[in-house]
Amino acid sequence: MPAFTEPFIAWTTSGEAETQERENNGSWLTSRVKKGSMFLTAAGAPYDFRYRTLTPEPYEEEFSPGRLAAHAGMSEFHFNRLFKRATGVPPSQYQIKLRIDTARQLLRETKKA
Repeated sequence: MPAFTEPFIAWTTSGEAETQERENNGSWLTSRVKKGSMFLTAAGAPYDFRYRTLTPEPYEEEFSPGRLAAHAGMSEFHFNRLFKRATGVPPSQYQIKLRIDTARQLLRETKKA
């Protein structure tokens, strides 16, 4: 697992997820991220991070960066800027990539064609 040195942003558009982080191989700190919520790591030193989805994400829900920004307590402009800095792409492009990746996985692993 890679160590991060900068803050990490995780958001859940549907369902629920669990995040875990630790500094210097210490104890894991677990947080739950519920639908529409955002998680931002607080670790200052290099840290390990894990994220897993607890419920399936249907991706049929309407995507709203403004709603995510409001849940994070920041303006949509600031949210988009921080998200792009953290991931390399704007939230809308990230969501499109997630939907495409999910569709590919469903085509490979199920009979949902």
